[in-house]
Amino acid sequence: MKPAMTIACLAIIAGLSVGCASTEERRGEFLPGYARALAWSPDAKHILAVRAWDLVVHDAATLQPLVTREPRQRPLQVSRPAAAIAFAPDGKTFATAGFDGGVVLWDAANWSQKTWFAGAQGATALAFAPDGKALVVAGPDTALMVFDVASGKPSATMLAAPSATMSLAISPDGSQLATGETTRQVRLWKLPGKEPSVTVKGLVGPVLSVAYSPDGKWLATSAGGREVRLLAPLDSDQTRKLVDPQALTAEQRSKEATASAVLGVVSVIGMVRSFQLVGAPAIVPAAGVSHQEWPPMNCPLVFSADGKLLAAIHHSFDWSSDFHVEVFEVGSGARISSYSGGISSLAFSPDGSRLAVSGILGIILLDPQTGREIAVGR
Repeated sequence: MKPAMTIACLAIIAGLSVGCASTEERRGEFLPGYARALAWSPDAKHILAVRAWDLVVHDAATLQPLVTREPRQRPLQVSRPAAAIAFAPDGKTFATAGFDGGVVLWDAANWSQKTWFAGAQGATALAFAPDGKALVVAGPDTALMVFDVASGKPSATMLAAPSATMSLAISPDGSQLATGETTRQVRLWKLPGKEPSVTVKGLVGPVLSVAYSPDGKWLATSAGGREVRLLAPLDSDQTRKLVDPQALTAEQRSKEATASAVLGVVSVIGMVRSFQLVGAPAIVPAAGVSHQEWPPMNCPLVFSADGKLLAAIHHSFDWSSDFHVEVFEVGSGARISSYSGGISSLAFSPDGSRLAVSGILGIILLDPQTGREIAVGR
């Protein structure tokens, strides 16, 4: 067998073992090393990683794990172990969703659980209000609800279950809520309120992530793992596509055409991984592969603290089936750096100088200006 063919076969075997790692017991889980969500502590000392079944606190300087918290009891009632994490504005507490059977408030001083939010079982997305007094939670099969952080009790139900909400974000002034939904639309809600004020339709797939810029001027959206947009919340007709599957370069179109023409195992791997990770359109359709509406990878978006940069994860447009972290300059929309590989989540450091991303081997740090890895002293 020729060396090139041998390498290709080994890659195929490895790709199948990785792309099909989901089990019935841990449905939708890709690989246990991947973090479904990352958060950098406001003091920049720690990076928190939420995985399907545990929470790991890392030293931000060395990336060494310091604390691991596992569920007190396996959350059997949660069939989709997706996860989200967010620090409260004061940095003293943080909340997780999809871990330990619902939404949990944690003490950031000792990494212990403080409050379990009754009634939030099955929630997979959350966001704190800017004043830290309210927490909005939701999930595809659960209600869109507002909780009082002090008491841990619900204060309002904006949309009864199932809400079809995959992602949510609150504007910096606290007046508006954005929800990304399985129905390929984004809805903007006035807080508090029970009716959306604006609905943006026609996105290319389920809206996996939404994020407001720090000044509230832009709302970034990630749809189907293959499109990234910037919307103006006060004028939803004003939009810019930073990653557009309909506007590929000649090289990207050539790669897609080649992949589509080759009905080989590599293309099947790409298709399976697309389905498993982001619910993205398959390169080559094939019978017998079921589509997972709720993906382990949420293709997150994150703005730097100064609002000048936007980092986004999206699926590749060729047969490689990789994921790309791309960093854009918000003002011009220009891409300034990129990094490719098996990537699941990301978070900017508080000063914007580093970008933490989670991959198959754990967390790595990137320079957002160059896309190069930053060496750490372990």
